Amino acid sequence: MTDQQLLARAEHDTDWHVYIDCPEQGPLGFCAEHGGDEVDLETGEYRCDPFDPDLASRVLAKAGWLAGEWRRPVEGEDEYAAWVAPVVRVEAV
Repeated sequence: MTDQQLLARAEHDTDWHVYIDCPEQGPLGFCAEHGGDEVDLETGEYRCDPFDPDLASRVLAKAGWLAGEWRRPVEGEDEYAAWVAPVVRVEAV
């Protein structure tokens, strides 16, 4: 258990996933089970469901992580993340 603040990152790959690089447990990944994507076969347009920060925070809470406010990453912070939030380890709820 740590009270060290880390950064969670949300990425989209067929649906939304949240990742944490935990120094004690190694890389952790959680599926938000939201955000299906599709390609319009006539136009080729790619669409996906928008990111849901409340859902991502609930997924992390079930695994024992408390997420702060989600925001867009600043340049150079994470090249793959669409959203990031500070997180701390807590008891699973």
